[in-house]
Amino acid sequence: MNIEKIYTKIDEIEEDNHNKASLYYSIIQIKFKDQSSTDIRNSIYLDTKNFIIVYIKSIDNRDLGYDIIDVEKLKKSIKFCGNTLEQYQLSLLAYRLLKTKGFEDESKKMKAFVNEKKTRWLYSKPYKFGKYFNLILHLSTYNLCSIIITIILLMVFSFIIFLPAPYKCWETFDITYHNYSGNFLLNHLANITSNLFAIDNDFKVETNSIIGIITLISIKFFYILFIVNYLYKKVIDILNSK
Repeated sequence: MNIEKIYTKIDEIEEDNHNKASLYYSIIQIKFKDQSSTDIRNSIYLDTKNFIIVYIKSIDNRDLGYDIIDVEKLKKSIKFCGNTLEQYQLSLLAYRLLKTKGFEDESKKMKAFVNEKKTRWLYSKPYKFGKYFNLILHLSTYNLCSIIITIILLMVFSFIIFLPAPYKCWETFDITYHNYSGNFLLNHLANITSNLFAIDNDFKVETNSIIGIITLISIKFFYILFIVNYLYKKVIDILNSK
């Protein structure tokens, strides 16, 4: 079918209903298959954006039992856009609309898709230090599993860094332990863990060297950065749901 004729049909439909969404979806499919038509009237990005908005709104207006969102259809429409940034932005739009309209199960599925598209977008950026820094930050709070792994890695790193050096001259830190266990390694782990969760005890780390100060600052910086990044994402989720 001629794309201009489909656009004309869309213009004739006043309300955002399922037929209008289907027409937008047809345009996206045609433009995806025929690259020479991608910029007729609208870009494929704008057509996909319109489809997402109209489709979710049309389903939200349906009767009970008929208001079922096809998340896979939304994902497929987004994948028609070749640009990774466009795919990320469109998936974010779909997630925000689903969350706002109260489609909880569907929004959870879309959230996983958003994370996947954000990962691909960050990875596709030109080589820079900031690229991998942002990618690590994103992956550290990707889901519950990645959060747990990040916490464990930070604990393991702290555990190793604060272990006594094999030679006295190599020691960077002067550590005072709270006595939790007669086993040194278990007691060391218990003190590191208690410090991570800000439990008040006798555990104390002191240093008189530049390397020690830099190490302490770096460890605290990564802990704070991880927490702030996690809280920031939570705040954004709350704002998106309003």
